[in-house]
Amino acid sequence: MKQRSGSVVEAVRSIAPILVAGRSWADAHAQMAPAVVEAAGDAGAFVMVAPREVGGWEATLPEILRCSEDLGAADPTVAWHSGNSHALGGVAAYLAVEDRERVFAGRAGPYGFSAAMKGVARPVDGGYLVSGRWPMVTGALDVQWAALGGVVEEGGGPRQVNGMVDGRLFVVSSQDFVIERTWDAAPTMRGTGSHAVTLEEAFVPEGLAHSWLRPKVIDRPLYSLPSAFAGPVNNAAIAVGILRAAAEHATGLVAGKASSVDGTMLYDRSRYVTAVARATSAARALSAGLQAMASEVWAEAETKRVSREARAHMWSTAYWTLDAARRELGELTVASTSSVYGSVNPTEAGLRDIHAICASMEPARDLQEAAGRVLVGQRPNVAMF
Repeated sequence: MKQRSGSVVEAVRSIAPILVAGRSWADAHAQMAPAVVEAAGDAGAFVMVAPREVGGWEATLPEILRCSEDLGAADPTVAWHSGNSHALGGVAAYLAVEDRERVFAGRAGPYGFSAAMKGVARPVDGGYLVSGRWPMVTGALDVQWAALGGVVEEGGGPRQVNGMVDGRLFVVSSQDFVIERTWDAAPTMRGTGSHAVTLEEAFVPEGLAHSWLRPKVIDRPLYSLPSAFAGPVNNAAIAVGILRAAAEHATGLVAGKASSVDGTMLYDRSRYVTAVARATSAARALSAGLQAMASEVWAEAETKRVSREARAHMWSTAYWTLDAARRELGELTVASTSSVYGSVNPTEAGLRDIHAICASMEPARDLQEAAGRVLVGQRPNVAMF
């Protein structure tokens, strides 16, 4: 297993040109370009959350969000692969040594993930037979392992544990599932390759039928964060990266382009330069806000306990950032020239991608309300607090 050294942020930044160059191939083929898979794997972009014992970076929260922003600026679909891989990286902290070494023995990702409880698991000797169909599994064509949500059924219905349905993340080999190419006509985030996956009575040993109720095998600060941090929080950083890339593209456009209508230089038009100023400032401010939040939350994680107030700060910041980044990119697009609509560029592509990312986080929007309840001194209405 490769042991990581140096800076995860520098490693991720070093591959940006490769990611940018691979975006058009990914759009055309509905999966990451092979060169991108190799470069991102070598940099450890898919194992930022994985433990050091299996060749992961086990990065801090500020580092993870900085990397996600940089990946979002280079190619949001690679950032999405990285964020989905965080799930299995976090699960690794709960796995027995032999299980985690088996899962992480091959190349360093990407790893598939679907939180949708689409699987049905039937207990058998030593584990479960899992069947189901997951409509979207990021990187289905590239992953060697995936964590797929499902429910244990016993006696004709869902098994109950402590009064709750026994839901699991089943860690399965890609050799066990059938891929349906449902993502080829996707209108956005095409490089995620989020094709459908089906399992038919695939055997999953007990050790790879993960439950968050299990005790950690590796109990260090990163694994004290709520398991859902990789959702809204990580995606907020990706959204900031998308906005940053679009603002940089618009800056170059306005600096050197003349209007096709009257020949006036765009930098002489208030509408365009103001839009650039707004988008640039928004990207910087949102990035700084995420980093400030991440530093505060990480300080608590280092004590092995993240308070409700810190979790509220984390999720409220994430959703506000998602909304603000989407809004500012929309304003930049409206103020841009018609060339935005005539070619694929960071503004045009970013507008599609950022809306898709924000839409994917809507099912967990109740985290924002729960954060508000905590901040005003009330009990949260979401279990993961």
